Amino acid sequence: MRTVPRNQAPKITFFQVHLPRWAENAEQLGLNPDDIATMTARTEAAQAALFAQMQAQRAAEAATLALREAMDAMATMGANMLLQIRATAARSGDAIYPLASIDPPAKGSPVAEPGTPSKFEFSLDSLGALQLTWQCKNPRGSVGTMYQVYREVDGSGEMVFLGTTGKKRFIDTTVPPGAKHIVYKVRAMRSTKLGQSATFNVNFGVDSSVRKMLAMQQMAA
Repeated sequence: MRTVPRNQAPKITFFQVHLPRWAENAEQLGLNPDDIATMTARTEAAQAALFAQMQAQRAAEAATLALREAMDAMATMGANMLLQIRATAARSGDAIYPLASIDPPAKGSPVAEPGTPSKFEFSLDSLGALQLTWQCKNPRGSVGTMYQVYREVDGSGEMVFLGTTGKKRFIDTTVPPGAKHIVYKVRAMRSTKLGQSATFNVNFGVDSSVRKMLAMQQMAA
């Protein structure tokens, strides 16, 4: 059994508890009072440094979450604006694209509608955000596929739009505290074409961690 704990906080506490006793019995213990005074100062410095480190870590976690939310908000709004531009070009012609300084879609045969998301997976990170990933087989030669993500919480009956992503993943940073059952709906879209949506369920255990996926059912848009 270790005399001095291995972890930082318990180690500091060990010396905080023992140093006063050592100071009272320095001569009997064969210790130098000056060394005890120095050790006391170093223990106080270690305590202050640990507190500062914990504060910095909490600040870093908050900054990481703020960055993630800001990036997601920017990407979602930007993707929606690009979709609006493409929808306008589909109605008014490709002359719209130079005005937006973006390339028009490659010419060719009409491409079928986007595929249907499937094979969902998810994980809960240390900050409480739920990362969703999926697969989606889209037509050969298709580009610019985006994915709309909706969410229903605890059987509310309301599918709330969360955002749009250009990747086959989405980070939900707004999972309500205490939520027990969430239904997500994901639908692929490209220009003005929409694919079929797919829904899947996520259950949370009593310890607020993801326990298992109950079901995944594909549904027509």
